[in-house]
Amino acid sequence: MNRKIRFSLVTILTVTILVLGSLFWVNYTLKNKVEHFISSRLTGTITQSYENLSLNIFTGTLTFSEVSVAIKNKYENKIHTQVDLEQLIITDISYWNYLVNDEIQIENITLKKPLITYKEHFFKTTTDTTKKPILKLFKPIKINKIGIENATLQIIEDLQNTTKLYTENASVGITGIVISSETLQKRLPLTFENYGVNADSIFLKVNEFENLSAKNFVLKNKKAKLEALQLKTKYSKTELSEKINKERDYFDVTLKSLTIAGIEFGFTNRKFFAKSNQITLEEPTALIYRDKLVADDLTQKKLYSKALRDLPFQLTIEDVSINNGAITYQERTKENNLGGTLQFKELDATIKNINNTSQGSPQTTIAIKGLFMKETPFTVDWSFDVSDVSDHFTFKTSIGALEAADLNQFTEPNLRVKLTGNVVKTFATIDGNRNVSHSDMKITYTDFNIAILNKSGREKNKLLSTLVNIFVSKNSSDKDNTYKESAIDAVPDKTKSFFNYIWVNLMQGLIESLTGNSLL
Repeated sequence: MNRKIRFSLVTILTVTILVLGSLFWVNYTLKNKVEHFISSRLTGTITQSYENLSLNIFTGTLTFSEVSVAIKNKYENKIHTQVDLEQLIITDISYWNYLVNDEIQIENITLKKPLITYKEHFFKTTTDTTKKPILKLFKPIKINKIGIENATLQIIEDLQNTTKLYTENASVGITGIVISSETLQKRLPLTFENYGVNADSIFLKVNEFENLSAKNFVLKNKKAKLEALQLKTKYSKTELSEKINKERDYFDVTLKSLTIAGIEFGFTNRKFFAKSNQITLEEPTALIYRDKLVADDLTQKKLYSKALRDLPFQLTIEDVSINNGAITYQERTKENNLGGTLQFKELDATIKNINNTSQGSPQTTIAIKGLFMKETPFTVDWSFDVSDVSDHFTFKTSIGALEAADLNQFTEPNLRVKLTGNVVKTFATIDGNRNVSHSDMKITYTDFNIAILNKSGREKNKLLSTLVNIFVSKNSSDKDNTYKESAIDAVPDKTKSFFNYIWVNLMQGLIESLTGNSLL
């Protein structure tokens, strides 16, 4: 081997040793820096552990195995958040940006099979308004994408380990993330460009009595969709009546799908806001049951305008569509039966401008059409202004041909009243506020008759029935296509709902139309 070749080989070998040594040194140094960062930059409320840490200098990939992170409440030293995952993979770390641009640039972070448990009762807040970040950052971190695969999330409500929220097989993708010392001071401690979420199922404990569940949750491009939603009281009707000491509705609500489009959310001046330009409910069905034998709930109820105005966050929804809905309302007022039923079906509704901000039109409008009881068509046009502190509203309805006997499944068990005859057409306009309302009604009917039943509800009380029908006009007019008209004023019972307010107006108008006198 001549001298030139020997020199070349020695040079190549030397360079190779230097490069490998440099890579080994960089790998060792960066690994130490990562370990130092984890151990020194996390606050004392965060503890972490992992089985293994490896760094591939050629690909810029950092891999943690069997990771466990616990976040404690600094006031009681109790763990409120626990995260365990199989792997945490950080891919394509830019050493150039770290050395030259003084920032940490990462292509991708992947969390595999995380199990996240949050114990709500151990999270304590303080009156101290100073926001202290959980992480000390001297360089901003930019991440092109964070991916979470096959995650399980559970929120525990109390010391009895009651589940408030549970979802499994969830995946999350977030792009364009920036974390800095400035963002860490905010309620949302990072900024991002796009996000996507999907999960096989979701369970939510709404309150002490109702649970919500859904399947196939997908959130992508600011659009969310859930299928097979169900909101249901977790007790039977009888059990619920035994557990409550004042009136409360039993619910069994199902929804084929719920779609929310144009989603925006965040914080403005540390106040949360949520927006959507379109919400669609497909084929909702609701069974609502109320046991009136339970003591009344005497708390004052808000009209919808005030309820929206008093929300603790800013809400803006441009449009809501309800397609092919159905509602069954059951009410029990007598001990010897299970109550009467009112039915609404083939419901379509459009609601516009649900908001408590100054954005868009302040007028909220609701347009509804459907069938009442068997095949009676009806429409509703309802509007109110959230910003109007008097809570003024206008409620208009038209009701088509109705056989009075169709109402007997509600009036017989609840009122011990049996009706016969035909209501041809009804129009009503209610103009009111939280204190008083005025309504005008036009109705045309034929062969109307009222039978008062005895206490058993099986037989007619002939004397009372005769007396009542003395005051009731059998027909609205002797001429076809003419209406009986009424104009009444009503005062709401503020311990009742808005729909009770509407019911009082309609019933009082109906009685005046039938008898020529207001009996309420």
